Amino acid sequence: MKKIFAVFLSVVLLASIVPFSVIAKELNKIDFYMSATLEGGHLTYDASHGRAKTVKNYYGAFPMTGRFYDQLSDTQKEVYNALISSDITAEQVEVTFSTPVLVETSDSNWTPVSDVIFAAYYAVIRDHPERFWYYSAGWGSNNAWYQNDKIAVGGATINIGFHPSYSASTIESVYSQLMEAVNSFKPVGRTRYETVRSIHDYLVTKATYDPNYDNSNAAPYGHQPTGCLLSPNLCVCEGYAEAFKLFADREGIPNMLVSSPGHIWNVVLMEDNKWYAVDCTWDDPMTGNTSYSVLQYSYFLVGSTTAIDSSGTQFSQEESHIEENVYTDSNGNSLLNPPLNSISYAPFYPQETWRTNGVQGNDHPGGSILQGNKLVFLAPGCSVKNCFILNSSTGSISASGDKTGSSLIFTTTSGVASTYTVIMYGDVNKDALVNSTDMNYITDISVGKKKFSSNSPETYAGDLNGDGVVDAFDLAILDIYQSGNYSFY
Repeated sequence: MKKIFAVFLSVVLLASIVPFSVIAKELNKIDFYMSATLEGGHLTYDASHGRAKTVKNYYGAFPMTGRFYDQLSDTQKEVYNALISSDITAEQVEVTFSTPVLVETSDSNWTPVSDVIFAAYYAVIRDHPERFWYYSAGWGSNNAWYQNDKIAVGGATINIGFHPSYSASTIESVYSQLMEAVNSFKPVGRTRYETVRSIHDYLVTKATYDPNYDNSNAAPYGHQPTGCLLSPNLCVCEGYAEAFKLFADREGIPNMLVSSPGHIWNVVLMEDNKWYAVDCTWDDPMTGNTSYSVLQYSYFLVGSTTAIDSSGTQFSQEESHIEENVYTDSNGNSLLNPPLNSISYAPFYPQETWRTNGVQGNDHPGGSILQGNKLVFLAPGCSVKNCFILNSSTGSISASGDKTGSSLIFTTTSGVASTYTVIMYGDVNKDALVNSTDMNYITDISVGKKKFSSNSPETYAGDLNGDGVVDAFDLAILDIYQSGNYSFY
C-alpha cells in the first residue's frame, strides 16, 4: 500500500511585528511505498529522513504498551490524537499545539514542524492499520508569529490524501465490512500463547498469498487488512500483518508492526514481558491451494537468534527480517522497534499441523504453554508427546505422566533443565480422567467444601473458562464437554 508524505508545504505567517508574505515551497518527498516485491512491501525514505547513523529514542525506555504513540513528544501526541479522533472521511484535520513549535527564521522548510507532524503520522499508520485509506499527508499553517528571534507555530492544517482505490463515499462502507470481519472471529484459548496462536492459525488458513502480487492482476487491496479479511482474501505480507494487529489489539495483547525494506511482520509482548516475532506470511506456504493448508510454526514467537532452518541463519539476520526504523527525524531521533528477545518464547510448541476442517482454530493438537508460570495445558485425552514437538531440536522433553500435577522437564542441548507442571483441563482430582468425579470436585470447590490456592494445579484444571475462579460456569462447561458438545481446542 502506497502511503506518501507529500508534497507541498504552504504556510501563511501571521506576524505580530512584521507581516510575512505567503511562502510556498516543495518539501523533500518522503515515500512509504509498499510495492509488490517478493514478500509484499517495500519501504523507502528520502535521504534526509532515512535511518540515521546514530539513532536516538524520542523519550526514555521503550514502552511496553505496543504503541508507537508512547514514544512521541507531547506535541506529536496532539497531532496523533487529532488524526485518530477525526471523522474517517475527513480530508483536513486541524491541530492546535498547546506549546508553539519554534522554528529558526533561516529554516525555510520549518523542519521542526514537519518532524512533529510526520512522526505522528507514521505512528498512526503503524498503530492503526484500520485506517487503511490513508495514502498521503501534507500540512500548512496560518497560525504563526515572531517570538523574539524565532518563528512560533501555534498549529497546523493536515491534509489527508485517500488511497486511490477509495473515495469518501466508499470508505465508510468498506470500514464497516472490515470491522465486521474483525469482530466475527474470536480466538480460541485462555492463555496469551493460545490466543496468539489461534490468530496466527486463522490468518494462515483464511488468507492466500496473492499469486499475482507482481503483475497487473494483483489484488487491489493486497497491502491492506481489507485484502486479508475480505473476499477474495488475497493479500501480501502487509495484509497478513495488519490483520494480525487488528485481532491482537482487540484482545488487549501488546503488539507492533515491524518492517524491513521489503517485508512487514508482527512482534508480540508475551507474559514474560519480552518481545517475540510472529510472521504469518512465511508460515503460509500453500499459496493458491484452497482445499487445505499446512500450518507451520517456523516463524511463530521466535527470537532474534532463532535459526529457522538448517542453514543456521538467525531470524534477525535473514534478508527479509533486517529491521528498519519506521521514522527518523531531522535530528536523528527515531521511532524505535521493540527489542526482540534473543530466543523463542517457548522451548517447545507444535511445529506443523494439518488442518482440514475449517479456519476457526478448533482443531489444535491439544496443547499450549503458559510460559511465565511454567504450566503445560492439555486437552482431555491428549499426551505431552502427541501435543508438543521440539523447536528446531533445541533439547529433549520427558514427562512423569499426562495428568494434572504431572511434571514435564525440558532439557536444552547444553544440559539446562526447566520443569513445568502439566494441567489437563477438567482433570481436577488428578487421575488422568475427566468424569463425574471431577464434576463433584468443581461443585465442592465452588461452594467452599474443597479449597485450593489460586495457583494450584487443581484450580487451573477446574477453571475451564479462564476467569481465575472455579464456579458454576466451569461446571456447566464440563457438563457440556461430557455430553460431547464441547471441545477445549
